[in-house]
Amino acid sequence: MKTIILSPLIFVVCLLAFTGTAFSQTGKALILVDEPFAPGTAAASQRTLENLLGHFDLAYDVKTVDSYAAGDVDRYQATFYLGSTFDRALPPVFLQDVLATNSRVVWISYNIWKAAWDYQAQFESRFGFRFIQELGTGNFKKVNYGGQTFVRTQSDYGQLSILNAAKASTKATITNGTKSRPYVIQSGNFWYVADDPMSQGAEDSPYLAFCDLLHDMLGIQHAASHKALVRIEDIDATEDPARIRAIADYLYSESVPFSLAVIPSFRDPLGAWGPPMTKEIYQSPELVSALNYAVTKGGTIIMHGYTHQYGTVANPTNGVSGVDSEFYIQQTDATGQINDIGPVPEDSPAWVQGRIDSGLGILQTAGFARPRIWETPHYLAADADYPVFTSNFDAIYERFDYIYFPYIINRTEYGGRLIPENLGYISGTDSPPSLLINRAGKNLAIRDGFASFFFHSEENINDLKATVAGIKAKGFTFVDVNMLMPAADTTAPEIIAHWPDGTIYGDANTVYVRYADYGGSGIDPATGVSVTLDGKAMSGCTVTDELVGCPYQGLASGVHQVGGSATDRAGNAAAISFVFTIADTTAPEIIAHWPDGTIYGDANTVYVRYADYGGSGIDPATGVSVTLDGKAMSGCTVTDELVGCPYQGLASGVHQVGGSATDRAGNAAAIGFEFTIG
Repeated sequence: MKTIILSPLIFVVCLLAFTGTAFSQTGKALILVDEPFAPGTAAASQRTLENLLGHFDLAYDVKTVDSYAAGDVDRYQATFYLGSTFDRALPPVFLQDVLATNSRVVWISYNIWKAAWDYQAQFESRFGFRFIQELGTGNFKKVNYGGQTFVRTQSDYGQLSILNAAKASTKATITNGTKSRPYVIQSGNFWYVADDPMSQGAEDSPYLAFCDLLHDMLGIQHAASHKALVRIEDIDATEDPARIRAIADYLYSESVPFSLAVIPSFRDPLGAWGPPMTKEIYQSPELVSALNYAVTKGGTIIMHGYTHQYGTVANPTNGVSGVDSEFYIQQTDATGQINDIGPVPEDSPAWVQGRIDSGLGILQTAGFARPRIWETPHYLAADADYPVFTSNFDAIYERFDYIYFPYIINRTEYGGRLIPENLGYISGTDSPPSLLINRAGKNLAIRDGFASFFFHSEENINDLKATVAGIKAKGFTFVDVNMLMPAADTTAPEIIAHWPDGTIYGDANTVYVRYADYGGSGIDPATGVSVTLDGKAMSGCTVTDELVGCPYQGLASGVHQVGGSATDRAGNAAAISFVFTIADTTAPEIIAHWPDGTIYGDANTVYVRYADYGGSGIDPATGVSVTLDGKAMSGCTVTDELVGCPYQGLASGVHQVGGSATDRAGNAAAIGFEFTIG
């Protein structure tokens, strides 16, 4: 693609299109919240939605609904309002835009009555349905969608009725087993969801229906597919090699690829399972042989933490690898409940990186190739840890501590790809094969939904066999996790447009460069863009993933060189290189001055009025100087058109005013006149 050189007017139009002040931003959504990360479910719902948008490679902005500006809904590909605070006031401009726009709007849960009742005639005429009331759940505890029935856990829901079937249609229903009511309604590009499905994170909840409907809400379709994944969990140096071989043989016989979650270093510092012990994976050569054998049968080794436990303490159980948490403090209270406390005291990007490096070193010593996939122990780490994980591995394979995802998330809130685990694990009567198979069936409602689970080798292998068979019978196909990895990004970004260009008159004050990354890894606004002007780094730049604007001032006439680069997260760089010329060879003009001639009394102020027609303008701070009788005047008030300098106590007689007005291009006009005090 060729670089496009834009005139100032055209560039401004393009800039408006990008910033949303004139045209819709395709490829970007707006999330409106009552309060960002408010206590309760709002925070989880907001973050869940942010990550779900990553399935569609859709960037997003988050704003409070109170900061909504007129026309925002038309500046984005889609707008989501998360109504989490019951009956809170909403800005009239937001409600009016919702009623008027043809852009995509998704209203989730509370406060729809602010539009449906306060503007009832307009709302019902426009959308073809009526909001009746907000109800407690009663017996309406299930949602039907896509041939599946989901169990609600949220108490409230909005009761609706269709008024005009030509305008509004029901996409999912809420039911008590006898009566059914609309749960999700679509009217053109407007969608309403009767509760917050993202606050209902159970594996058989209406959240799954919402995950599928997002395709239609966004107008971004994915081909139908039903993939399955199985992961063998918590493999450490104490693992029985025979179990690994038996599992590998079975899965291979069923043409089922699988993953092997390996803990590089086993620790039992408190002696919970015998004498205190530390044992690295390479110190179990028979296990290493079994793992290599499993790889030949379709296994993929992934890294499951470094020690999967923390230090020499119970965190929260007994300090043993695979049982305890590694990156987060957990404590067991008097009732036996495990509570998440916070990151471990040492937690920092450097500390996390050190553990990753140590684990990778152990795996390398064992002869394994560097894993491309990471799994966080117990899916539990600080937000600051996840960017370190994603920078070291091509994907993470897990849930987040607050939610699971039923399909691939191409870019999570932390920047990397997530491979889903959404069914849980097999564990005797507590989590039998029938439970996982039933959960898998619910995911058939999602056009590209997964059935992904994990299995500990010490469990009964017959349960693994039953689960695999049951998931296959549902219509899922087990796939190699490597098929789900992002393709390597070897494509450099492209410089799409820049300004200034050619010859400009005056000092435009900002360098703009617009770029795009088509390779998939994206450009990090914080680190991926640098701009120089005449060989010096520009500062104060405003950077997004598509545009950088860097201010400057006081440039002289002549040619100026812009350089720098836009570098994507994969390290591919595009050079920024162009020149522009500031052409101002016209000196300012002195238009008027006062006093003039003979005055009587002391007028107290010298005034000089000037103008600059060359285009670069006069800087009031530095461009004007005035002298009186050869001495610099002080206390002057200066604008870009007028200077006024006070004086006092002048003697009778002739007085000489001098100085200059100099534009930003360096062209100067001399100030020279005299006046007489009579």
